[in-house]
Amino acid sequence: MKHIRYLLFLCLLTTVRGTYGQDVKLFLITEPKGATDLAKTLSKGWNYGFGTELALVMTMQNKYPCVAISDGEGVVAALNEVSLWETPEFGSHDISDQIAGAFETVYRSDYYLLVSVYSMSPDITDPYSLHITSLDVDIKCLDKHGKAIIEYSKTYSRDEVFGVVDGKIHSNEVNKPVLDFIKELDKYEICPFTGPVNIEVKSNREETTTSSTQCDAGLITTDVEITSNSDLKWELQKEDLEKASGTVTYDMKENYKTTITNSCYVCKDGTKGFAKIIETTDSEAKVQGLSNESVSEGAQVSDARIKLVFLDDGTYFLQVKATSEKGPMKVTTEKKVDGPCTSENENEPPDTKNKSIDVPITAVFGPYKGTPQDKVLSQKETKDVSQGKEQSTVTIDFSLSRE
Repeated sequence: MKHIRYLLFLCLLTTVRGTYGQDVKLFLITEPKGATDLAKTLSKGWNYGFGTELALVMTMQNKYPCVAISDGEGVVAALNEVSLWETPEFGSHDISDQIAGAFETVYRSDYYLLVSVYSMSPDITDPYSLHITSLDVDIKCLDKHGKAIIEYSKTYSRDEVFGVVDGKIHSNEVNKPVLDFIKELDKYEICPFTGPVNIEVKSNREETTTSSTQCDAGLITTDVEITSNSDLKWELQKEDLEKASGTVTYDMKENYKTTITNSCYVCKDGTKGFAKIIETTDSEAKVQGLSNESVSEGAQVSDARIKLVFLDDGTYFLQVKATSEKGPMKVTTEKKVDGPCTSENENEPPDTKNKSIDVPITAVFGPYKGTPQDKVLSQKETKDVSQGKEQSTVTIDFSLSRE
């Protein structure tokens, strides 16, 4: 039965694919190892055996139905074709499509899995030889950014690899190296959770402060009044492992008023006297829409990323990073001076300046209870994040599901 699995693996490499609209590509690279040429040859077969078992677990046991597995043989073949291209022996065949397809497979893969299953035993005679007491397994799994998320080397007994029970091979036994790798893989979001993620931040501030200093004719008193309110809403949609889309709205108004009562005001004619100076700054901003300056696969995409990070204790964090479009911000300043010896030209009439602002968010929510094996991850909570006189709340509401 084992040899049937090896043959089946060749089909699984091209047919294992998510049937629910999700599509995660795992690129399998096998490296034969061993102390002798025969050991290296057998190592190649054992590597394919690992791939076969992995594909069976991911599909037939419905572990990761979203994963499509491809291997490096096609890329190696394409490289060999390149070396022969336009030589007399090769002829005039056009293989540009095959080469482009091979390299596209590598480029669009989400994970790269390097596997070596081998034995250093000097007296190997066949793949299931009872002379083999143990096999070494090297595993390295990298994400599309080149970061190793899983990396280890382990030694397994022959029985653990071949499913040997009482000296007989049982074809229905999944080998332990595959089970151990799946266990490590279970710590990560492989089949993407998708769904809405809504975040709202409300803030308001009402603050008054007073300070005084002595001057030769009395006091200089400064009163500061600050009134502001803002509402920031992120309405996002998690579409893939990290990719997100959606929109954002931000409305903000702020009034900053400073009143100075000065008993020692020096007028323009040089005389001193009482004066009341009022300076105001009014700000108003309105922002809408996500920025789309990021580029993915040659196209501009929304500047929004949502990522799930799972911990060993059965909890997870939700990481959100996004940036809005630039929106208009209007700032108006005015100054009024009133006193017995003041004149109209000491006033400053309203002056409005137009600016542009964007609103970024980098936030981590959690921990919440949940694992990558759950079908649905959802949460709704409001937290008070007030600081000083500024009263603020953050509401997170999301419902993510996977097939």
